[in-house]
Amino acid sequence: IDSVNEQQAYGGEVVLGVKDGWSLEGQYFFATEEKTSALGGQSKLESNEFALGLRHTFLRNLPVKLYLGGGANFVDAKLTNPNIPEQTDDGLGFYIHGGVTFAILMFNAGIDLRAISTDARLADERLDYGQATIFIGLTF
Repeated sequence: IDSVNEQQAYGGEVVLGVKDGWSLEGQYFFATEEKTSALGGQSKLESNEFALGLRHTFLRNLPVKLYLGGGANFVDAKLTNPNIPEQTDDGLGFYIHGGVTFAILMFNAGIDLRAISTDARLADERLDYGQATIFIGLTF
């Protein structure tokens, strides 16, 4: 089965402006994938990630804004296959990310690049990953 770093992830983010371009951010991502494995049978990999951190936004008064952020995360993952015992693990870690967002009225869209490191492991593999995200959102 593909490792976590090859799965499609879905999720959401809430950003709360604090002062002078600084914001608190909270994120949740989940991924799931099923494939026939070399062990036989359907393997299923599921992961959940919760993150909390700080973000700084540059060019705040322009429609195109740049940002950098980072903080702590928690990853919970599970690997199941009918031919092996279920494997689960979770771990704390950190993330960093940066991106660009384009705002039109209360709508925004952009691209985010993200990297995480975690203590969580499955099948003797750390669940660290890099992620590129295309997003849409609302500002209010």
